[in-house]
Amino acid sequence: MTEVVPLNERDLYRAVGKLFASFPKASRMGASMEAYVEALCRIPPSFVREACDYAVSGKIGDGKSIPPVSEIAHLARVLHTRTIPRTRISENYVINRPEQRKNIVQGFRNLLNDLRTGRPIDPDLATAKVFHFKEGNDDD
Repeated sequence: MTEVVPLNERDLYRAVGKLFASFPKASRMGASMEAYVEALCRIPPSFVREACDYAVSGKIGDGKSIPPVSEIAHLARVLHTRTIPRTRISENYVINRPEQRKNIVQGFRNLLNDLRTGRPIDPDLATAKVFHFKEGNDDD
């Protein structure tokens, strides 16, 4: 029986496979195709494919050995970001102070914990704990 592989995963394996096939074994220096796929799986395959094509053509890395997955992932994310309309990014862009960010991260951790344990969640209370809302004060 064959395993069913989602189309996007198949495309991802093809792109990374082409990358690995383009560089001889000696120039891979222990690089694992599975590690590349794992690191790139959250980026749409079309952008991974384009980034891998850049690597194969020698436009990233040194052209002699397979570029680190971090370089390919960075380029794929940049290519992906360029396709997002600027209005979508700028309308919803918020800069949080470090202490706010810390509270938000902790709030998400608490939410995940509540979801895993099956505890009931009160969205208003959870939001108030994270953002410390005070009536009439928009700054805090």
